Amino acid sequence: MPLVFAYGTLRHGPLMEIVAGEPVTSRPAALAGFAVKQALAVDYPALVPDADGRAEGTLYDVSDAALDRLDWYESISDYPGELREVEAADGRVTARVWMPGATQRHDDAPWRLDAWVSDWGDLLCRAAAEAMEHRGRVPVETVSRFWGSYLVRAAAAQRAAKTPTPLVGRGMRAEAVQVEHLGIAHSGFFLTRHERLRYPTFHGGLSETHDRETFVMADACVVLPYDPQRDRVLLTEQFRMGPWARGDRYPWVLEPVAGRVDPGESPETCALRECVEEAGVEPHELLPAAHYYPSTGAVSEYVYSYVGLCDLPDLPSGGGGLADEGEDIRTLLLSFDEAMDLVSSGEANDGPLILLMLWLQRERPRLRATA
Repeated sequence: MPLVFAYGTLRHGPLMEIVAGEPVTSRPAALAGFAVKQALAVDYPALVPDADGRAEGTLYDVSDAALDRLDWYESISDYPGELREVEAADGRVTARVWMPGATQRHDDAPWRLDAWVSDWGDLLCRAAAEAMEHRGRVPVETVSRFWGSYLVRAAAAQRAAKTPTPLVGRGMRAEAVQVEHLGIAHSGFFLTRHERLRYPTFHGGLSETHDRETFVMADACVVLPYDPQRDRVLLTEQFRMGPWARGDRYPWVLEPVAGRVDPGESPETCALRECVEEAGVEPHELLPAAHYYPSTGAVSEYVYSYVGLCDLPDLPSGGGGLADEGEDIRTLLLSFDEAMDLVSSGEANDGPLILLMLWLQRERPRLRATA
């Protein structure tokens, strides 16, 4: 059987078995002439040449089929496999090692597998599981280009797995759904999934088989900046593909600050970051409003919404979005009454904005009284 040597994240047994597609046997080994350092600015291992170094790792016995899967997975990060001599307890052996490029940047600190597993292990296992489902269906170049989308979907699934038991309704669990077929209709920045499935009915037994397509997205956060002393809100305006695709004559939309929740950050951290990036404001307090699915029939997106208490004497000079994300954002300051008039007239046609304005309408007397 082929031997492979892992010095980084594939030392995590659950991840290795997801990628290999089979149980594996392992034993300690080391690669002389290298050290495993912390990659720069991300929690990831960097294999660095070091004449006196000894990169500790794990030696796996795998099948030919597992080796093909591992080669495909490592090609997502453009890590070519090389045959290298590694040191095991029973002597030196030749094993396949996936080597990073020479330009990999790193810190001087050693990379710690235990810390990485605690912070990132489950998330990468989820992302890798989706990627391996796409093997043979999606070009590896597409997976590589949109790997960040795999990670944000995995992070969303992590949060979804912590949904508390409902107090109303039967609380039927996802494990009871029977998936007969899973297909990929499209994979890019977003994912469109086709499933053939059956689910428990309220009358008992299983439903008929249904074909369903879902648009799979990251979790998102929205923030309505509000100054309770001046009784004004800040809105953003930008071109939006949804209205454009519908044929709207005016596809520039008034919205709260909004953005996707990145891997490794909380919705609250995302909310504060997006306020700075899009609007140039820093709320001193975030008030959670509603957290919800905006379109449960076919879209996986889950939205965390907040009112951000701010000081808004004038239009902020910063913000405007990130150029490298193609954002072109204008900010507007409106009195609360002016913004509510937009809701009443229907000119405000963004669901999160309407929800947050109605939430603020209810809470505004309290917020103004304590400002």
